[in-house]
Amino acid sequence: MPFLVALALLLLVVPTAEAQRDRRARSRADTLFHAAEIAYDEGRYEAAAQLLEEAISVRPTAAFQFNLGRCYERLERWDDAERAYLVYLASIRDRAQRQRVEERLVVVREESARARQREEEARAAAAAVPLEPEPEPAVIAPAPAGPSLTPTPFVLGGVGIAGLAVGGALTALALDADAQSQHPSTSGRDAADAHARANDLALGATIAWAVGAGLLVTGTIWLIVELSSGGSSDGDRARISEQGVELRF
Repeated sequence: MPFLVALALLLLVVPTAEAQRDRRARSRADTLFHAAEIAYDEGRYEAAAQLLEEAISVRPTAAFQFNLGRCYERLERWDDAERAYLVYLASIRDRAQRQRVEERLVVVREESARARQREEEARAAAAAVPLEPEPEPAVIAPAPAGPSLTPTPFVLGGVGIAGLAVGGALTALALDADAQSQHPSTSGRDAADAHARANDLALGATIAWAVGAGLLVTGTIWLIVELSSGGSSDGDRARISEQGVELRF
């Protein structure tokens, strides 16, 4: 007898617990459904679809599938909309409701076909566009070269400076020889020799001064000409002839 009483109580408790779980699921699903309705009316179709998907997972209800299909239509998820409508269509018997769903299915399938056609046309157009050639690598132009100077003006200038130095040295020797010729201790013949040597040295100094100065001036002018003309292209701006240095412009 006690066993029968316990069994009877258990049979009463189990349905009660199951009914409570069902009521909680129903309440949760209804809450999600109402939230989805608000989101749909506000144009938040992605949020509405997510809420309906959660409501269906909590309590699978065929009526939710129709509303989910409408959300998918707004999102242009045509394949998902077709699946939702087919699930709803399989659960109803009312002729008017079935006709309504079938009309939605026709629209969804037509839109799905158009979307596939647009995708195919886009892929074909992309394949037909020729690939642009890769740009040629940039060529870095070399920096412009400076004026090309020949060594001739520097040689002339150097020789000219050396000539001036020789002229200076000969001048000093000429002055010394002249001083010796005029010294009281120098005899007549020695004085004459010293005087003649002074004259020769002076003449040599004059020639050295003249040649050195001429070469230095020539080298300087030559260098100026090369710099002003951007350098010598043939190294033949001047030449030395029997008559001296000839500048060529």
